[in-house]
Amino acid sequence: MLRLPGNAVKVLGPVVGGVIVAAGGAAWALAWDAVTFAVAAVLLLGPRLDAPLVAPGGVLSDLRAG
Repeated sequence: MLRLPGNAVKVLGPVVGGVIVAAGGAAWALAWDAVTFAVAAVLLLGPRLDAPLVAPGGVLSDLRAG
């Protein structure tokens, strides 16, 4: 049950892509792909993650720290 959505996307993704290419042509399919990449880029601008503060160290200090 946990893998069902992933497997469904693997099967239905190419089918939907084929339908888009058959209905509108390859140019529309590539345009839709570009739009989804742009939306993903905009969504990735939102989360701000602070980098963890890590003291610079070497291999020996890491071994001592455990």
